[in-house]
Amino acid sequence: MATTHIFDKTVQKSQIWLQEVQKGLGTTDENRAYLALRTVLHSLRNHLQLNEAIQLGAELPMLIRGLYFEGWDPHARPERERNQKEFLDYFRHYFINESEDELESILGTVLKVVENKISKGEVKDIKQNLPKHILNLWPH
Repeated sequence: MATTHIFDKTVQKSQIWLQEVQKGLGTTDENRAYLALRTVLHSLRNHLQLNEAIQLGAELPMLIRGLYFEGWDPHARPERERNQKEFLDYFRHYFINESEDELESILGTVLKVVENKISKGEVKDIKQNLPKHILNLWPH
C-alpha cells in the first residue's frame, strides 16, 4: 500500500507542474503543455554539463524525472548552438507553426514553472552554466 501512495503522490506533483504550464500557456490542451514541458526540460538537460544535468534531475518529481531523462545519452557533450535562433530551431521542430515570439513564450512559461518548483541554489547553478544566448531567453 505504501508504494501505491508514493506513486499517487508523484502523479499529483507532476499534474501540478503540468497544470501550471497549461495555465502559463493559456491552454486547456494537456498534450501541448506536456510537449512544452518535455521539450524545455530536454533542451535544458542537453545544454548542461553532466553533473549539473543530474543535479537538476534530482530535484524533479519522480514522474517528471523519468520524462527528463528519457532518451538521454549522458556521454554526449552538451549541445552548443551559436546563437538564439539556432537554439529556438530545436523548439520549432516540435511547435512547427509557431512564431519566434510564441516559441520564446513557450520556453519562458516552462522556465518560470521550473524556477518556481526547484531550489533557488539549483536555479542559480543552471543559469551559471547556460550559454548567454539561452540565458537571455530566461524570464526575469
